[in-house]
Amino acid sequence: MTREDDGARVTTRAGERASLLAREDVEHGVDADGAVASSNAGARKALVGALFGLALICLGASVNSRATALPSLGSAPKLTLPIYIMGDGKKGSEDATKIAKAYAWLSGLLKTQSGMSEHEIGRVINFQQATFPSRWPETHEVAVAATSRIDPDSLEKIAFVGGAAFDNPEDCGRACGSQLSHHTGCLLTHMAVWNRVIDSDDDTFVLWESDGATLNAVHPLDYPKLREHVPDDFDIVWLKPDDHSNGQLIKRFKSAAKGLWDPTMDSRLINGNDVYLYKFDKACNWAGTPSYMMSRKGAKKIMKFIKEAEFADMIDAWLSRHCITRCDDPKVCLNLNCYIAGNLKVPKGALGGYVPDWYDVEDDEDVREVDSRIVSMMDDTSKFNQLGCKHSKSYEGFVPTAWEGGYGITDNSVVCDCWHTPKDGTFDFCDAKLKYPVEAQKAQRGEATLGGTNEGGTRETIMGSYERGFRARMALLDWPLGSHQRQD
Repeated sequence: MTREDDGARVTTRAGERASLLAREDVEHGVDADGAVASSNAGARKALVGALFGLALICLGASVNSRATALPSLGSAPKLTLPIYIMGDGKKGSEDATKIAKAYAWLSGLLKTQSGMSEHEIGRVINFQQATFPSRWPETHEVAVAATSRIDPDSLEKIAFVGGAAFDNPEDCGRACGSQLSHHTGCLLTHMAVWNRVIDSDDDTFVLWESDGATLNAVHPLDYPKLREHVPDDFDIVWLKPDDHSNGQLIKRFKSAAKGLWDPTMDSRLINGNDVYLYKFDKACNWAGTPSYMMSRKGAKKIMKFIKEAEFADMIDAWLSRHCITRCDDPKVCLNLNCYIAGNLKVPKGALGGYVPDWYDVEDDEDVREVDSRIVSMMDDTSKFNQLGCKHSKSYEGFVPTAWEGGYGITDNSVVCDCWHTPKDGTFDFCDAKLKYPVEAQKAQRGEATLGGTNEGGTRETIMGSYERGFRARMALLDWPLGSHQRQD
């Protein structure tokens, strides 16, 4: 058989399998033989098999010249860490197309580069149908699964999550309305995945939203090594591409995936030789959950908080804020241990904290690591900022804010949130005499802001902005603020 004939055969098979994916049965989680695709590894294997033909086309592993540049079959380690891809599998939806491409690329990659069988791939790749409150009772079963650990008597009290107590938009109310439905469904779908992991034996997993395959700064072939190198205390490792300073550099390690990225991705990812791992405890103005690695204990911690604090919010800004917020009240603070990783290196001039000499030097060392004692020293925000100011005048700074009685927290030595615009001149973060966390409310009182008022002005803290948004969302939901109202 000629190369052209082989390419035609693969293309035909890919078309047949793409047709299989479009079937109503597959859409609702049933393979071609009628088995429920989302309930067991064998059925997942059938779905992955149905997509593998597409993967060959996406990767070009059998039909184009890129094949000669790829490592030999089985040269990469097999992936055992589960990846959950969430989104709308409904036929014809935009999500369904994205999910099919993600499945195709990932399954083809694991087969051609890790030598994994369809059975092994089926145990790794998991699909999670998203829930859409505006369409309930359709997809309501996902919301039920998401809230299965919450006492039914408490469920209705919890913002966003409480909408799951009802199986139609009319009874659900504003949480299922046009302004909040997306956020409600997004949170509940993530919760459904967390519950699946809690019920499993897996200690770590990766989650992609429907666009996570393209908003992912660590290649899947590097996930095992990332898990090996991330500190044991981790709850979340954000995988979204980000070239801002979010915390102290911890280490870098060689990527196993150079040349194996989707060619449409950011060239800085495609050409990167190393994966960089940073702490994520000094991040401001950050949101987005397209891709992340999470520990099972991290998922349990968040689900316990939602249940016992009877509180939740929009998942991205909410969780990223809890990466920097600290307090002793378990019904106010999650105290998450967060990190961020990627082939996308933060420019040295943008970094706070200690930057080693090897940071901008390419070498053959498999792992380069910052001394753990130095990493601990950089928990001191003053030292972190002073070093950042020495690196570059363009360093943007990190200014944590105190609670000042907010949510009943009176300990002003712990971090509530962060100053929204640290370079606006309100606080000189390069000054070694500045004490953290700052008392942001005192700084704001009586001051004019560029926005004209303390609400929405450019000097407003993230807490102020977040709090106003939170109150607006609670008003839309017609939910009482209760114990979560800020005590100014």
